[in-house]
Amino acid sequence: MTKPWRAFAVVGTAIFLTILDLFIVNTALPAVAAEFPQTPVAHLSWVLTIYAIVFAAVLVPAGKFGDLYGRRRFFIGGMVVFVLGSVIASLAPNPALLLAGRAVQAVGAASITPNSLAALLPVFPPQRRPAVIAAWGALAGLGGLTGPALGGILAQADWRLIFLINIPVGLAALALTPRFIPEVRDEAASARPDLIGAALLAVALAALTLGLSQGPQWDWDVRGLASLTLAAVLVVVVGWRSRRHPAPIIEPSLLSGPVRRLTMAATVVFWAAFAILLVASALFMTHVWGFSVLETGLALTPGPAIAVVGAVLSSRLAVRVGYGMLGVAGGVMVAVAGAWMAAGLGAEPAYATVYLPVQLVGGFGFGLLPPTLIAVTVVGLPPSRLSTGIAVYSIFRQIGVVLGVAAWVALLGDRATTDAAAFRGGWMLVATLGIATAVCMAGIRVFAESPLPAPGDPLQLAKSAGGGAEPPG
Repeated sequence: MTKPWRAFAVVGTAIFLTILDLFIVNTALPAVAAEFPQTPVAHLSWVLTIYAIVFAAVLVPAGKFGDLYGRRRFFIGGMVVFVLGSVIASLAPNPALLLAGRAVQAVGAASITPNSLAALLPVFPPQRRPAVIAAWGALAGLGGLTGPALGGILAQADWRLIFLINIPVGLAALALTPRFIPEVRDEAASARPDLIGAALLAVALAALTLGLSQGPQWDWDVRGLASLTLAAVLVVVVGWRSRRHPAPIIEPSLLSGPVRRLTMAATVVFWAAFAILLVASALFMTHVWGFSVLETGLALTPGPAIAVVGAVLSSRLAVRVGYGMLGVAGGVMVAVAGAWMAAGLGAEPAYATVYLPVQLVGGFGFGLLPPTLIAVTVVGLPPSRLSTGIAVYSIFRQIGVVLGVAAWVALLGDRATTDAAAFRGGWMLVATLGIATAVCMAGIRVFAESPLPAPGDPLQLAKSAGGGAEPPG
């Protein structure tokens, strides 16, 4: 007989690793740059964005294939590919092979993510599934927040350890998966996913990232404009295919109504702010303040710690104030953190007086938002579509990460990363995106028809699942 929470521990470990690897490179980027000094920072930033781009493109097809052929099978396959990518990245003798390893990692992570939740939920009784979804979302947020600190600590010894650590943990999860997770497939699934749409989405994101990140260096000439134009055209084509394909890359019904659209908009702007803050903070501490990689990792630790508190409290707070207000509070805290850094961070180290309190305020806000956004995404969906909803949320999360990193690189331009003033635009962008997140969450509260249930309230979730495409507010 399957032991549900042991199954969750196996799946949770895999999810934690996949999100951890989205952000663990941030703090280690200076160490990577030191080994490849001839490669500009703008080019090395692709070590971060290639993972997000490939992840976003492969996510839905991997979930659909899991529905067709077995979710545990694709979860295990994803772990094998993820470990293989980690091996390639850890041994990479040049940036090109490092990028290749990151792309392989992303294919594996994208297969793990939707199939993990879809394989896990049937193990739990229906009344426990909302709590499982909330815990799954909190783990994903924790992985992102823990990445920079852990990356800094490991990179102090050798940046390749940030990839090597995945291998024993991934192999352990592989060994335990057949024991604790049963095979599950959707017997009603028949349509093959839109692989052409997935490829077009990947090219669109790559073109957008290229245009934004290289535009300043190209003086916004025809190359930058062509990249942005190609991205815009391909986004339109992906939207057109999604309305006509039986298994689209993004289901139009999951974007119907103002609540769902505002939720995805909030997801994009929040994760863009998240990505900018993590990338810029690591480079600022090492290049401007002269911190070592280890000191940077330790200095970033209070943020994840307070974020865990925010994630744990999010369900209880949502019962009292509602998800809309909880999201508004989180967005405002992120905005305060960004504005505070823009005003208070300079060339002289001011960790105790500025950056530490910024982490406590912003970290709590960052902790509140991932569980909140996931809960709002899945409310109103029947159990058979929960994994699809999670996949769509994850796509928009990855798009936010890609746009955030690309926008920050564009703001940085050709200015030296040793100049404190060069980071001010990034901090202000974090503040702006925090406000945008708060506005989107306020809109969810306005357009919602009734209070959104907390993830631990299975009765209300079950009632909401009986509705149409528009979730209750």
